[in-house]
Amino acid sequence: MEKFSFFDFVSFLLPGGTILILLYILLTSQFQIPCSFEQIGIELLIIPFLFLSYLIGHLLSLLGRKIENKLPSMKQPWTQYLKNNPKDAKRVNKIAKKQFKCEPFLDDNNNVLPLQSGIVHDKIYDYLEIQGKDEKIKILFSQYGFFRNSLALWFCTSIVLIIFIATYCINLINLRLPVYYYAVSLAISIILFLFSITLMKQRKFLFMSYVYRNYLANSINK
Repeated sequence: MEKFSFFDFVSFLLPGGTILILLYILLTSQFQIPCSFEQIGIELLIIPFLFLSYLIGHLLSLLGRKIENKLPSMKQPWTQYLKNNPKDAKRVNKIAKKQFKCEPFLDDNNNVLPLQSGIVHDKIYDYLEIQGKDEKIKILFSQYGFFRNSLALWFCTSIVLIIFIATYCINLINLRLPVYYYAVSLAISIILFLFSITLMKQRKFLFMSYVYRNYLANSINK
């Protein structure tokens, strides 16, 4: 849907690279896997690392979308701007219906229909992207995507830590690190997971409201 930009690349690269680094630290500390970057050469690892990070970032994005759809709190930002600005909602509904020939997202009582408003929003965003005149839309969308990918990152990290704790707490002799290291890491991962939800919700609201405002500003004479 969106045009690819540097911000999109970073939104995939950072979470993907982070999970690779965390996995390396976790595996080497637990299983003592020998690996010398000096022997391999860091310059030879940069391109594969960036490629794998970007690829894993896309996988995290797919997981993040599924997690987002399961979160009841994420349904609210989708229609929040329209609910908070009923006059703008009526204007958007009227203009979008005329311009895109789409079904109205307001019912007879002027209540917002979430599913249909989402369809209208996507059409508006595609229209603004084709114009390609507003870089802020791309930045806001990339920030929203970054926090969604981060959400998936900390979700995966928490699951892995739970598995490690459940596995190695049974046999304390096999622990090479005190168990509280894992427990603290799990607590941090859960906190970052919840923090990512909050930031993702904020960015989604900012992104959507900016798209609607931008669309109205460009449709004054329509």
